[in-house]
Amino acid sequence: MRIYMRCLNCHNSIDGNVYVYSRENYGYNICMRCQRWLDSQMEFTTPEVVNLYFALKNRGFEPDMEKFDGHKHVDIVFERPKLHIEVDGIQHNQSTRQALSDLKRTFYSMQGGFLTIRIPNILVRNELTETVNYLVELILERYYKHM
Repeated sequence: MRIYMRCLNCHNSIDGNVYVYSRENYGYNICMRCQRWLDSQMEFTTPEVVNLYFALKNRGFEPDMEKFDGHKHVDIVFERPKLHIEVDGIQHNQSTRQALSDLKRTFYSMQGGFLTIRIPNILVRNELTETVNYLVELILERYYKHM
């Protein structure tokens, strides 16, 4: 008897061997297609973005990761509640040029009706569960405001 699990990303069935491999090598139960997708994303994103993305997926949400909004790539996007989540490394606080770039990115998001939340990498690394708990409340509040 074969046991099938679901891919956390696309929700397709995955068999036990793929499940074990994905948990051991990626930390998430993801199918082979999503493993290739994630490998291709790692050129553009950070482990913190991936961990936050999958933690939100694990809570039942369907965000997009590294989505281009017409001006820039956004780390994590929720279309319906109009929310952008940017996961920032230390460099975002050490350079005037980077800070101004971030402000411009937030401005363009606001023009499109999106709220931008900036989360430091260290928060994702050290307090992922609490971070996700607060984000869930924020997402649900915004979701119901935009119904």
